[in-house]
Amino acid sequence: MTVVMVVKVVPSSRANHERRPRPVEVASPHPVGVTGARHLLAQLGCGLQDGDEIVIEFDGAGAPQSSPFVPLKEGNASMTRLIDLSRTLDPAHRELVPESYKALVSVLAPKIHYLHPSGEGRDRMVDIFGCEAHELPNGEGWGEDWMTEMNTHCGTHVDAPLHSGSLVEGKPARTISDIDLSELYRPGVVLDLREWVRPGEAIPVEALERAIAASGREIQQGDAVLLRTGQERYTPADAEFFNYPGMSGDSTRYLTGLGATILGTDAMAWDRPFPVMKAAYEATGNPKELWDGHFAIADKEAFIIQQLDNLAALPTSGFHVGFFPLKLPRTSASPCRVVAFLDD
Repeated sequence: MTVVMVVKVVPSSRANHERRPRPVEVASPHPVGVTGARHLLAQLGCGLQDGDEIVIEFDGAGAPQSSPFVPLKEGNASMTRLIDLSRTLDPAHRELVPESYKALVSVLAPKIHYLHPSGEGRDRMVDIFGCEAHELPNGEGWGEDWMTEMNTHCGTHVDAPLHSGSLVEGKPARTISDIDLSELYRPGVVLDLREWVRPGEAIPVEALERAIAASGREIQQGDAVLLRTGQERYTPADAEFFNYPGMSGDSTRYLTGLGATILGTDAMAWDRPFPVMKAAYEATGNPKELWDGHFAIADKEAFIIQQLDNLAALPTSGFHVGFFPLKLPRTSASPCRVVAFLDD
């Protein structure tokens, strides 16, 4: 889908007075911010000058933009700052997994076998080319690394709808290769829930309502909602990493009902901790205690992102965020690099 935005270029006061503010229509796969609009205008050859200001009068999503425009700084353009929201896939973390999570060790990190240029990397190159080690520069070959025992849900990753079942909204569930990259670049909202959540318990709808009110911005259709539960404080070396606040079916449906299409969390997983769900099921016999946050995606499609990091570096809104998966065919998930884009 392509949206058409109406953007106005306002010349600087130092510019030729014959240049008048002019509206320009630009096409984009999705609404973009000021920096994105500036790039589109440059591609169209609109002749932007230092000091020109960009005003987005209509964002292509059905509503005028209310945020103030960002001017070019004198001498050079406004910059977009990139903030990494991904966790490092450290193989050392595999040794830190408690017994109750041993079956899920491959979602934390892969095994990595490192082939150094002075050792196995050199030997590989000698074997492949039939040369002698002394013939290589400094007697070294290439660096290479072998990853094994890696899950598509490893580390910071994006869940395709298929992860929640074969039918979503009554239709065949989409896989990672069915999702257009533009669907994974969305306006972001951080919900700071730290004041209202408890480790090992479900996040109630009331906590989400309070965090939305505190953010000063309503959830809008197509938003990426990022839950800051406080888990960024921990690594797998901490017992607290595995005892996180999680989402229930009701709280998940609350966010998708508001229009969120991407649901992210800084916790290890989206639902309550696995031992908590298992204990609740054993105590009640109720299968709805199991993985109800994920299963709620069958009612309304959304993409779930787990193991986010560095949410403290973000404002509550006013940024875009990209979730860039590996290009895998027909999988239920993919590790991804999550990057927030802030216009300075």
